[in-house]
Amino acid sequence: MLWKIGIVLYSFIFYGKSGKIASNRLSDQELAVLSLHLFQISLVYINTLKNQQCQGCIKLFKALRNF
Repeated sequence: MLWKIGIVLYSFIFYGKSGKIASNRLSDQELAVLSLHLFQISLVYINTLKNQQCQGCIKLFKALRNF
């Protein structure tokens, strides 16, 4: 699911041919790269939270099973 959002975001930011930066202006290129970096960091954070939640559920399940 998250990778689909990434593809949409990537195609929105890089709308040029073959996904290249469509502008020669340095400020536009910098903004595009920083946007993708922020998106990548956000995905890592979301995946970390999901993994922590799953590990907590597994521990709870094991504790209830042994009860």
